[in-house]
Amino acid sequence: MAAERPISQFTRLESLLLRLAERRAIDGIEIVAENEGQPALDRAEAALVLIRTFDPVRYNHIRRDLERVWIRLLPGPFGQFSARLSACELDPRFVLDPASTTAIVAAVIVHEAAHARLARYGVGYTEDMRARVEALCVRRELAFAAKLPDGDAVRAWIEANTELSPEAFTDTAFAQRERAGQVEALRYLCTPEWLIRLVLALTAAKLKVLGLFGAPRARDA
Repeated sequence: MAAERPISQFTRLESLLLRLAERRAIDGIEIVAENEGQPALDRAEAALVLIRTFDPVRYNHIRRDLERVWIRLLPGPFGQFSARLSACELDPRFVLDPASTTAIVAAVIVHEAAHARLARYGVGYTEDMRARVEALCVRRELAFAAKLPDGDAVRAWIEANTELSPEAFTDTAFAQRERAGQVEALRYLCTPEWLIRLVLALTAAKLKVLGLFGAPRARDA
């Protein structure tokens, strides 16, 4: 039996960002956009409506498993699930990309909501579990795509953007992608190159200190 959906736990900064962000709700699911405003909210809402229309059973699961869809800059992925925030987080560069159709955005929400459902059932996301967890979430995406009129195009996008080898989900691989994603995000924000180098150096020093003391890096999902 699934556990109750966890109560969101915000940092002070996240609480402030949430208050300042533009928001709306659909069927009890909050949609939040930190910087991109109405266009991002419109795309996310359209994606949720698409899920509701073509896969109502899965949509009801999403309503139970997630409190919000939060559009915010991410260091690398199109989207990710945060158990702490009870959120499917989507990167605005992905959401607003003309190549990201409503169906593709919806498929990513389905994927991250599958993470939420697994987390409620106590399935972890440790290094040895990640490839299997991701494979299951991809299967949920593909099952959703099969219900859509343009499902073949969505399936092709999923397959082109999926890597399920165990090597892709090691702690080292995650750290490398996050570092590369941080650089891309900072450049997207027009950060000077010298400041990017400084941020990366400070991050590397922090991780080295944590490694010396044996402190593992926490991840939401």
